Amino acid sequence: MNKYQGRADKICQKLALPLIPVIKAKLKRRTLGTYNPAGIEICTYAGFDTVLHELAHHLEYTKFFRRIPGYFKVEKCPQMEECSDRPGWYAATGPLHDVYYLPDRSHGKVFKKCLREIEEISAQII
Repeated sequence: MNKYQGRADKICQKLALPLIPVIKAKLKRRTLGTYNPAGIEICTYAGFDTVLHELAHHLEYTKFFRRIPGYFKVEKCPQMEECSDRPGWYAATGPLHDVYYLPDRSHGKVFKKCLREIEEISAQII
């Protein structure tokens, strides 16, 4: 178990992520591992690939859901204001502000990108 924790810590340090505890536990569901911001829980028989999968969720949550500036910014967009002479119509006015892509909680494109990044870092460390 300490081996998994040490490798997970090295990956987190390389990606500038907060360190997260890896705990072996008896999970009641049919999943090999679960992630929440407080820690990663994996089954007693799960391998390090499960830890990598859950670390990808950690990266996705930390960098994307918390909207860290500069990591996954889509574009700059002006504020929309309703036109005074045409009710129901809007015009793009005002200063530009950052618009972020907010991914869903599934294993979509953003998660797959995070998983690839985690696997590349893991291959460099090992």
